Formats: sequence, structure tokens, C-alpha cells
Amino acid sequence: MSLTKLLDKLHTDVIMTACRLRDTLQYCYFHYTVMTAVYVLEPEIRYVINAIITLVVSLILYTTVVFLPGHLMMIVQFLYSVVFDVTA
Repeated sequence: MSLTKLLDKLHTDVIMTACRLRDTLQYCYFHYTVMTAVYVLEPEIRYVINAIITLVVSLILYTTVVFLPGHLMMIVQFLYSVVFDVTA
């Protein structure tokens, strides 16, 4: 197989992957707008609602990443000390 054909195939694969990703994102956005009924709102209100939802999801993700590992380690240490009767 020549280098040109290989590059053409790679280029085609990249384009197809990008198209599938775009289609998936469009479907997810469509599903989000239908499930939350945002599509019936005025554009200004839709912007505000989307901003609030984005803020809430961002804060939940941040809190999960920052605080959850520490709490999980405390739970694991507690359960370890209870199960194996370790006195600290």
C-alpha cells in the first residue's frame, strides 16, 4: 500500500470519527433540550437557564474531584480499623 493511499485512508477515518462525534454531540444536545424543555423558552431565558445548569454541574464536578477522594479514604480507613480491629 502506498503512502498516499495510507494517508488518504487515515484522513478519511479522522473525518468519519469527527462526523460521528459531531452527530453524537448534536444528539446529546437535542436530548438535553427535549428532556429539560428548554426549547420552549425565549432565547434570553434559555441562556440564563443553561448558564445556571452549567454552573451547578461544574460545581458538583469540582466538589466531587476535590472532596470525594479524601472522604472515601476516611471511610476506607474507618472500615479497615473496624474489620481488622486496629487500634490507633
